[in-house]
Amino acid sequence: MNAAVLACPRCRRSLAASPDCLRCDGCGAAYAIEEGVPDLLPWAGGVPGPEWDRWREKLAALQAWRDGTWNGSGTAASRQQEADDVAQAFFAFARIPEGATVLEIGCGAGDLRRFLPGRAYLGIDPMPPAGGPVVRGVGERLPVAEAAFDTVLVCETLDHALDPARVLEEARRALRPGGILALLQSVQVEVPKPSLPLRLRVAAGRLKGRLKGTLPPDEEATKMRGFTPPVLDELVSACFAVEKTVLRGQRLFLRGRAPA
Repeated sequence: MNAAVLACPRCRRSLAASPDCLRCDGCGAAYAIEEGVPDLLPWAGGVPGPEWDRWREKLAALQAWRDGTWNGSGTAASRQQEADDVAQAFFAFARIPEGATVLEIGCGAGDLRRFLPGRAYLGIDPMPPAGGPVVRGVGERLPVAEAAFDTVLVCETLDHALDPARVLEEARRALRPGGILALLQSVQVEVPKPSLPLRLRVAAGRLKGRLKGTLPPDEEATKMRGFTPPVLDELVSACFAVEKTVLRGQRLFLRGRAPA
């Protein structure tokens, strides 16, 4: 991992590497490296910040959802195939240049790196896997240097964010002038509603399954908000020039540019 692209999430000064930590050249904060992953959460190595209580509750729900959803079952395999199909279509839309430096905000396990051969990749997530080009951090306070990347990916992340506008501001800061924002986000669109008896049967079935432990925690419980396409477009347009959007079912693909 190139430490030159990293920065202190508190003061944004550069970080100096040592075998077991990264130390800020400005404020002196020390960030541990555990199993090859730097812990660059804003409150790491010090007193938890005011956001920590909200993040701690949210991350517990998100971890439970991940454990119950990506569990090697047939349902998980089907879900993975659907996710791969969407990703292939998304990256064909995004047109990320060969050789680009790419930052992914909310990378999860870093699976999307498979679709980015020939690009230098760094993933940031509050719960990343051990090893690989990933660091532990949050989008509202990205632990990266200013104008360090050609492309920023934000894939199914904004609805989990505490402050989506702040995440986009940080994405713009991380991009070089004219850099690409490639965004994939589930959105709320008008769909025919099932009849009331069907809705009640579905809800009752899910509740029964959850009580019996046969269903994973609901993904909706890990989200902070939902977006419609116009609301998302307006939010992104505050920081980027939106070049193109495509609605694919209930997922919006968006490509934008940082100000030159």
